[in-house]
Amino acid sequence: MNNFNLQYVDYYLPETILSVKELVDQVDEHVIPPVFETKADYLMFTKDILEQEKVLVETGVSEVEMLNGLLTKMFNETEIKPADIDLIVTCQEGNQNTSESFVKCLQQEHKMTNANVMNISGNHCANVPVIWDFINSMQSSMRNILIVAVNKTENPNDRVLGAYGILSDGAGIVLLSGNPGICSIQSQVKLSNGSLYKVDMNKDNSLLHYKYMTAGVKRLLENNSVPVDSLVCVIPQNANIMLLSKVAMGMGIDTRKIFTQNISRSGHVDSVDFIINLKDILDEGKLKSGETMLALNMGWAGSYVSSLITVN
Repeated sequence: MNNFNLQYVDYYLPETILSVKELVDQVDEHVIPPVFETKADYLMFTKDILEQEKVLVETGVSEVEMLNGLLTKMFNETEIKPADIDLIVTCQEGNQNTSESFVKCLQQEHKMTNANVMNISGNHCANVPVIWDFINSMQSSMRNILIVAVNKTENPNDRVLGAYGILSDGAGIVLLSGNPGICSIQSQVKLSNGSLYKVDMNKDNSLLHYKYMTAGVKRLLENNSVPVDSLVCVIPQNANIMLLSKVAMGMGIDTRKIFTQNISRSGHVDSVDFIINLKDILDEGKLKSGETMLALNMGWAGSYVSSLITVN
């Protein structure tokens, strides 16, 4: 098994901010989950349960332009050259608005002429850690792999994900290589429930989600003989934080270790959440070599992913 380490991570967030109330005023009534009698009830839910009061909306630049800026910065700040990139992996779902050829635009713009291109999707918010683990499992001579993730939602109605979350816009990049790096995935457990492929996000599936997430975390910690007290922090996604908090509590993990700062700051940016939270945790500079983080990710269609990430 290869061990691809994190070399570089960065993200882009828009400057335009809408309050959740402003967004909800724009959406059609049928978009509000029927469990809420009024928009006011839904707004109370987003504040008290989702802990989200604002949405970041990109109005000035495209998905390609968001990622172009990040890549230009990466190539300027690191010794990596465009020709060194062996593989570009995207994680766009089929229903997202991103142009199918956007990665080819990036490849041409930055002259990443040696790179193969692959898309891995289906795990929604959990796509990035799944890709990282998959890359570790590949028997390949490739050394430098770039993961790109972007979300830009045009229709306000599409930002409301039932009772699960509200989508913000943003983009992120991750550079992995076989060289020593900042951190690496030590182990991962993925559980999938294919029966949720037609899940109705307006219905409460919390018990089912809790069951699978807890089972995954338990198996991960037991497989690696990791005591919960040794975990220095928990990387969540910026949606359904109450569910993830209950999973942590059920496993005896101190919920104060959950990194929640970006829930109110950026909101939910689909698969980019993992990139945003990982970068901000690393940028705090508090972690020491050998310490272990737990990442909790869940895709609404039935993907439950728990990862142990070790600081190098």
